[in-house]
Amino acid sequence: MNNWFCSFFRTVLTLLFAVSSLHAATPVVELLVENARIIPVDPGLPELLDGHLAVGVDGRILALAAGPAPAGLVSSANRRLDAAGRFVAPGFLSAHSHLYMSPLRGVGHDGTLYQWGAVLTPLLNGMSAEDAYWFTLHGSLDYLRSGVTTAYDFTYSGAVGAAAVGPGEKVPPPILKPGPFEENQLKAKADAGLRFVNSVGMPRISPCEVILKHLEALLDHDKATCADIRFSLKWPSAAACNAPRPSRPPTSRLM
Repeated sequence: MNNWFCSFFRTVLTLLFAVSSLHAATPVVELLVENARIIPVDPGLPELLDGHLAVGVDGRILALAAGPAPAGLVSSANRRLDAAGRFVAPGFLSAHSHLYMSPLRGVGHDGTLYQWGAVLTPLLNGMSAEDAYWFTLHGSLDYLRSGVTTAYDFTYSGAVGAAAVGPGEKVPPPILKPGPFEENQLKAKADAGLRFVNSVGMPRISPCEVILKHLEALLDHDKATCADIRFSLKWPSAAACNAPRPSRPPTSRLM
């Protein structure tokens, strides 16, 4: 009786282990793209192939191959998308963006850099924090529609001031307009679904404690809003501000 029970128990354990191993070996597919013309950008694959692409729940590519998707991927897919022969390729990256300027395309493009700044400044001075949200959302959605999925975005602080129109020209320090300019730009990019690095330029306002307070408040807000974010900070020159840098780094992960 004891030998029979031990043999039965071992058999049950073996079956349970096999089933659990099979389940673990079959990852859940969040999205299965089928009938696609894929540009894999992989030295181990052809430059172009007609096939399928499987994406896991963590957003990582699980499978990419020519031909129809195997039954295992099809059965485990939460969503299936028939690309109907359309191209599927990695998203483009924009290494230098000013998404809040999206509605201002073509403005001042026929002048020098300083002339362009002089034309833009009055327009930006009249921009509200709500405008900053909609302008940035427009730019973000346009990026995604055009295949740009990640952007290094230089944001607008809401500073009002005169623009230098020549090399070495001195202008008065700007004044910060009231309103959540930086916060609204971050929200717009997150709402659009764009991956981004938020590049924040500290306005050259004084005293320096005001700059530090502005930065600390911005970091606290964005950490609470988007826990998974990367920040880049452009600090004013030593001549503009001799205060110590923030004690905590303004950088975490990519959105």
